[in-house]
Amino acid sequence: MNNGVKNLSDNWENWNSVLKKSQIDDKEKLTKEYTDTIQDLTKTIADLTGASEDLELPDEFFDSADNLELIN
Repeated sequence: MNNGVKNLSDNWENWNSVLKKSQIDDKEKLTKEYTDTIQDLTKTIADLTGASEDLELPDEFFDSADNLELIN
């Protein structure tokens, strides 16, 4: 869990920026930066919640402004 907190703290500003760009322009979801962000953020959420490393979250989870606010 400590690793998840550190990852979130160290990377949230960048991840949040990438996710917000994808909410404005769907083409952003086709970038490597977006894919890397989703993978890294999913792993961090799994660590924070004690879920297994193979946790999968639907794209809609990351499209929700409410969910992003909760993570922040």
